Amino acid sequence: MAEGVVEQSVSEAPAGRIVQVLGRTLSVVAAVLAALACVALVLGGVRLALGPIRISATDPSRVALQAALVWLVAVFITPRLRARAPIALLSLALVLVTAATDSLPRRVGDGAEYLAMAINVAHGRPPAPSADERRELVTRFEATPGFSVASLDQPLIGFDGRQDFPHFWLFSVLVAPIVAVTDALGVHPNHAFTVFNGALLLLLSWWLIAQRHALVAALLVAGPLIWWTDKAHAEVFLFVLIAGAVALVESQPALALIAAALAAAQNSGLLPVFGAVVVYVVVCRPRGGVPFAALAAAALIAALPSAYYGWHLGTWSPLAGTVERGMPSVRTLLTVLVDPNLGVVPYAPVLVALALVGFAGQPRRTRTFVGLLFVVMLIVVSRPVNLNHGGSPGMSRYALWLIACTVPLVAPGTGLLSRSRPLVMALGLMLVVSTSWYAFRPELVDRGGSTPSLGATMIWTRWPWLDNPLPEVFAERVSGVDGVPPVPIAITGCSKALIRGDGAETWWPFPCEPRQAPAECVAAGALCYANGARFVVAPNQPAFRFDPSPDVSWTVSRRAHLTPLLQRLGRDARYVREAAARRFSYAEEISTPTIVEGSAATAVWVQPALPAKAYIRVRVSTPATVEISRASTATQVSALTVPPGEHQVRLPFDERMLVLIVDAP
Repeated sequence: MAEGVVEQSVSEAPAGRIVQVLGRTLSVVAAVLAALACVALVLGGVRLALGPIRISATDPSRVALQAALVWLVAVFITPRLRARAPIALLSLALVLVTAATDSLPRRVGDGAEYLAMAINVAHGRPPAPSADERRELVTRFEATPGFSVASLDQPLIGFDGRQDFPHFWLFSVLVAPIVAVTDALGVHPNHAFTVFNGALLLLLSWWLIAQRHALVAALLVAGPLIWWTDKAHAEVFLFVLIAGAVALVESQPALALIAAALAAAQNSGLLPVFGAVVVYVVVCRPRGGVPFAALAAAALIAALPSAYYGWHLGTWSPLAGTVERGMPSVRTLLTVLVDPNLGVVPYAPVLVALALVGFAGQPRRTRTFVGLLFVVMLIVVSRPVNLNHGGSPGMSRYALWLIACTVPLVAPGTGLLSRSRPLVMALGLMLVVSTSWYAFRPELVDRGGSTPSLGATMIWTRWPWLDNPLPEVFAERVSGVDGVPPVPIAITGCSKALIRGDGAETWWPFPCEPRQAPAECVAAGALCYANGARFVVAPNQPAFRFDPSPDVSWTVSRRAHLTPLLQRLGRDARYVREAAARRFSYAEEISTPTIVEGSAATAVWVQPALPAKAYIRVRVSTPATVEISRASTATQVSALTVPPGEHQVRLPFDERMLVLIVDAP
């Protein structure tokens, strides 16, 4: 009764009335968008011109997703609507369905291995395929849109000749029955993962709504997690298990133990979550006492992967070699938290703020439990050797683990803010939805470790001293190379450069003008950031491996091989990404190119992967010459003149080459 009085008084306040008007307005907007999507579906697209206002809707699925997101905001900022569980769940389901409809099935990250194991189990075979089964799966994937792979081979062959994959098969086994159904219906097997992930999110949402935390469900479903909902990846599975474990540890410790054990079984990095739940249940003795049967079952579940891998491969985990030992540096520790490319704070500021709001009002043991777990998990997620991993739209997928750990704080923080500051809470939900539309729409491609975020680009260009990331993050994001990126490397315009020392000089990326650097940046093996006129040693990252790229770098004294090229490039020569190049349009069977472009010419350094098939396409608006030289010796291999238009140019050798596209005088 008291809560109803508070809700009523809030709704009668000026801010509450504004929220009501905003909710009604958004409901109308959602209805208009839904009608527009239906018309676009029937007519194949709609284009209207009403004076200066132009309306274009050529993709009905995109407009339907917009309508679902706007409707979700309208429902969840309106107290009487979000209090109705069927309406709230329907709104969340519409977002999930339209988001999946807007996105085409495709492989990201390790999706092929999850799907391969699920298919094998669906066909009544072990999750570890034999050599013949792997070949059969590769052939099937070639005919499966978005999932083509060259090989599924891994050096994880068991005593019986069957091959495991780096990630455990638990998730794939659970999805396998749905894969069997999709196979029987003849539809894309990726839809099985979409159904499974959506069901998990709706289950979590149903529980949150039942606990009077409907707004939290909206923040999670329409937040960063939405990108992973239609992917053959375990992120949604792990998120729901972590969130469930930490949220249920007090009220339903048996379920919390099982959830934490399942998460730890799927990924050994989550063993600290299981350990924390066990300690809390045993030491704090939540309501109902210690569930010893559940504790024993959870221990067996958590031990299953180690027992299996010990039996099949003779090791406790195939992922053991993918983490660094020892304590992380401060920058490494904070990367998943605050890095502008990977961090949870830049990508999910509303959830972070709500967790901080909820932290103050919780009992001491809840604050201690969640706080210590968060710190431990922050250390855990800083230990992978490839922090700038692919398989995500930008934000680290490990950031989802941190968000899940804070659900017991986000829930009370959301409740407090929605009662005391409904307009602020409404704006917060709108910010979450807007961020997801820009950065986490499932249709957006996997960045694969490349492309600096908008925030990082702005910081590195205008205030380069403000952020000095791990060298792996900077080099891979700037170059677009996921694995062994070139160093030195600089952003376009050279306002921020990662340079390296060889003991005698520092090497600078072409065409950034080389200059003298301090002794700590000249030392052999040193990596430093040149932030305009300032120099700072890059954070230590022992596992980082890079390509010294001598053909595309120079020093103060060793610049003879590139000075003539700089003169031919003309004015305003600068490093550019492939999408921004004016004379270069496409490459096939080559590594990520390094492109330096000027007013008169474009230089492209390429490494062919398959010489018989490697080629590039040049795109020129005036007659031009295309010169191909060996990058290491500057020896010209061939030259041809091309008229205006787009032209395909074959690359004859497997060594690094320089392709120079020069406008005719």
